Amino acid sequence: MKLQKAVILIHGGEEGIRTLDTLASIQTFQVCSFNHSDTSPRRILAKTTMILTHCIMKTTSAFKSKILEIVKKVPAGTVVSYGQVALMAGIPRAARQVGNVLHEYGDTVPWWRVINNAGKISTNCIEHTALNQKELLKKEGVKVTTSLTIEIEKYRFRPSQKLIDSLALPDDYVGLLIEKYLI
Repeated sequence: MKLQKAVILIHGGEEGIRTLDTLASIQTFQVCSFNHSDTSPRRILAKTTMILTHCIMKTTSAFKSKILEIVKKVPAGTVVSYGQVALMAGIPRAARQVGNVLHEYGDTVPWWRVINNAGKISTNCIEHTALNQKELLKKEGVKVTTSLTIEIEKYRFRPSQKLIDSLALPDDYVGLLIEKYLI
């Protein structure tokens, strides 16, 4: 997880942090603040670290929710790549984090519809095995080879304009979706 910007504000006895975090694709600042009378640098650093951690956790929760929301919208019989989900969530290059979220919360969404961009099933966890994923995809009509590959462009989920608009992505991310996935 990358924190793009963190600014410590100390003003009139009130310290706080404003973070602009790319994780949640939130285009507003997460604001956390606290008051105390001890303004020693050590105390400020300790409180600042605690608050920054809290802000990141709040944003991470928004990130997880957005990933799960997107995966729930992938229809049966189609697949999406980890990178495509990350881009749709407004966090390009976060494919690995999408995998981590699905590993943690996979039982609440159709995790088996998410594969790598090469068209290969790449899960390696005990709870969600590659063979299990293959069987679930086959039940939905997706042809999976014995080497666990799929013609990703044939089965790729291409979201509607209405769905893309609901994601409230910046124009450059919408452009990337169109360019990369021919949406």
